[in-house]
Amino acid sequence: MTATRAAQGGGSMTERDGYPGTWRLRWRDGGRYRETTFRGSRKAASAELRERVRLSGGAAPADAAELDSAERTVGDLLDAWLTHSKASGKAERYVAENRRAIDTRLRPALGGIRLDRLTVKDVDGMLAQWAREGLTGASMRRYLAPLRTALGQARRWQWIESNVAELATIPRGKASAETLTPTPEEFAALVRTAAGRNDYAMVAALRLAYVTSARRGELAALRWSDIDLDAGMITFARSADRHGTEGPTKTRQTRTVQLDAGTLAMLADRQRTSDGDPHVIGLRADKITDRFRKLVEMTPDVRPGIRFHDQRHAGASEMLAAGVPVTAVAARLGHASARTTMQVYAHALPGADDSAAAIMGQLAAGA
Repeated sequence: MTATRAAQGGGSMTERDGYPGTWRLRWRDGGRYRETTFRGSRKAASAELRERVRLSGGAAPADAAELDSAERTVGDLLDAWLTHSKASGKAERYVAENRRAIDTRLRPALGGIRLDRLTVKDVDGMLAQWAREGLTGASMRRYLAPLRTALGQARRWQWIESNVAELATIPRGKASAETLTPTPEEFAALVRTAAGRNDYAMVAALRLAYVTSARRGELAALRWSDIDLDAGMITFARSADRHGTEGPTKTRQTRTVQLDAGTLAMLADRQRTSDGDPHVIGLRADKITDRFRKLVEMTPDVRPGIRFHDQRHAGASEMLAAGVPVTAVAARLGHASARTTMQVYAHALPGADDSAAAIMGQLAAGA
């Protein structure tokens, strides 16, 4: 166990061997000692101990950020980096997403290791475990990113000499799941199931995702003030994460798209029954996903494995197949450029393979 001693008359905190993030807090209260178990980061445990000591009238221990290099752990660095990120003006969504990656992936694996003793082998071992758990390469890179950035900051703070995460090797992970583009028939079947359950929030979410190709977070953040029913226009100006925290869209751009008559009628009906809710859907992003999964399970005519986000792909593919110009589709999707749309949806361009076959056939005929 590693003990962090407080000032005289204060207390001590000890991390259990083999249980990173589980601490025994001990402090003097009057003429006797008290102790409790606390689960969390070193910094959080230190703050809890200071409060217990304060309430007991004793001297408070030093803050975890003031630990010397012999006591500072990877968990301490990650906490300090999150605090620094927030103080530096990083968006709440950025801080929240990195905190989630730290708490679910990085802290359990590396949090209890002394920062100056962290090795490339430690990081490689964590990545290998993630691969065994079935994570994709993209997921592993996403979870590793906060550690790389935090270690880079630690170098600037002169806490360490090298960033071992930059030398780590990301193993070949599980192949990304194949995108299943819902057909118009599958979309209609999902809407019927939602309507049959009187789940009109999901009816609205399904239709808007399909006809506007909006992202899940954009729909969760959509407000009635973003919709002009008279002009038939809808504006996507922000996005919400799974916790409901709102920020800019993925591309940090605002876009306005035209709506069809049927969607406008559906929105007008929903607005009349909205009971003053400023949001159109009225569901957090994670709840949209949960309800969609249940709809897929309950709808026999829909292939298992279809995700809510796949409706965005379905709408884009249908528009391109119908001959809508790529630039118009890119604008509707909110892509930064039409090149992105071409790269993602080249398969949906009408007659592309037929043209290629005809050209190659002509070349072969002249050989």
